[in-house]
Parts: sequence; C-alpha cells; structure tokens
Amino acid sequence: SSAIQLSTDALKNLVNNNTPNNGKNFIFSDISLISDSSLYLKNMPLLQPYRIMNPEVILVIQGEAQYSFNDVNYDLSRGVLLLAPIGTIFHAKKRSEDFKLKVIDFHLLQNNTLNLLIFWLDNMKLSEPDFSRINHYYELIHECYESHIDKRLSVEFILLSLLQDIRGIRVQNKQQVFPLKREEQLLAEFLKLLMLDYLSLPRNITYYADKMNLNANSLGNVVKKVSGLTPLDWINRVSIDIAKSMLVRENVSMSDIAFKLGFKEQASFSRFFKKKAMLS
Repeated sequence: SSAIQLSTDALKNLVNNNTPNNGKNFIFSDISLISDSSLYLKNMPLLQPYRIMNPEVILVIQGEAQYSFNDVNYDLSRGVLLLAPIGTIFHAKKRSEDFKLKVIDFHLLQNNTLNLLIFWLDNMKLSEPDFSRINHYYELIHECYESHIDKRLSVEFILLSLLQDIRGIRVQNKQQVFPLKREEQLLAEFLKLLMLDYLSLPRNITYYADKMNLNANSLGNVVKKVSGLTPLDWINRVSIDIAKSMLVRENVSMSDIAFKLGFKEQASFSRFFKKKAMLS
C-alpha cells in the first residue's frame, strides 16, 4: 500500500513541529490525545491515505465529512464514534470547514476483554447524553495530563473506563460494523491470539499459524500485507509493551521479565529491550 504509516512517532512530529500545541495535544510513549483538529486538517490532506499503527478512538465533535476506512465510505457528523484497529487505512474525501474531531491513540492494553473492542473497525452514532459523557472522558484525560503528578497511570485508568463505557453502549445498542475482508479478519484473529497469550507470549510464528490453521509463510504474508509489519514485529511490539508495564507497575527484575517473555538469557532480552524500546 502507498499509505503513509501513522505511528506514535509520526504524531509526535506533527505535534512538535507542525502545529501549535496550545495545551490541546499530548503524546506519551504509548497513549496520545489529539484534541486540536487543525493537526489533522493541516497535515493530513484530502485524498492522502494513512495507515494507523496503533488503535484509535475517534470522536466527531462538529461539522461533516466523508472518510474512507479500509475502502468503505462513511459519512461523519457530530456524535459519531469510531473504533479503528491497528492497520486501518483511512483518508478524508471531503470535510466541512467547521469539521472537528478528537483522537485517542494507544498501544495494546494489558486487559484482554477491552482489547477485543479495538480489533474490529466499528462505528456508532451516539445519543446526545452518550456523546456528552464520552466527550467528557477526553476532557478528563486532558485535565489529568495537565494536573496530576502520576499522570501516566491516571490517564490509563480513564482510558480503560472510556473503553468500558463504550462496551456498555455497544451491548445496549446493536451497532453497524464495517465489513472486513478475509485478510483483515486473519490479522484481527492473529492480534487477538497475541493478547490472549500475552501471559506466556510465544515467540514462534508457527505457534500462531497452527492455531489459525495456516502455514507460517501464509500468516506472515497476510499480516505483512494488511498491517505493514511482520508477525515477529507484532510479537516484539507486544513484548515491549508487557515489559514496560511490568517494570513500571510490578517492580520485577529484568531476569523475571526475560523468563516470562521466553528469552533464555537476561542478556539477550536486555539487548532486545534496549534496541526495540527506543523504536516504540
């Protein structure tokens, strides 16, 4: 695909270099909030495809637009909430001058149930009370970032609450779901397996291929085609997220983490962590 890869680093570059921040945007290593629509409007021109490298929760605040997500057209207006999984290709076809949205971008969370929310491209039209409440989560995340000392952990708790609320809305209302192509379904299945097995993350691609009744080459080709990354890239990415989480919250040793993630020696894991963590 000729889509530009929109990673956390790309968002950082946009926030730091191209758009006045005005306190409306922030970027952690694994969670970002973009509340200033001008960042997207100025730096992501119409008809230019972008592939997102993290899950995103997108809330339309005002105005109207037509976007394509994985080649499916959708009209956006106030109150539309989009859950865009890893690898989603989107581009704006048209949008009104007053069009505004808010975006939360985040790495995979160590919570299996809520991760399943963001493996499928989904959209919903919120009622006015639901819109007001969901928008308030975005505002709380922003306020928390600006005021709390332990803001990283607080922001994640609010994000988890937001996802839990979204799950409740979906349970109450039968939602329209964008159809996924067969290859996209296979990517979603592979990513689900990664999160379901994250407590003892196998680093053998054949392990996942066998569970999906595929051979390793077929799985590798599909994952690379749809997401732009290889299965091993995704395994490494989840490994880094798990290691970071354990270091921050569980106060465990590097040797314990290395054992948990399937590395035979701490030294090899330490080299892996130093190299990959700098890229994530």
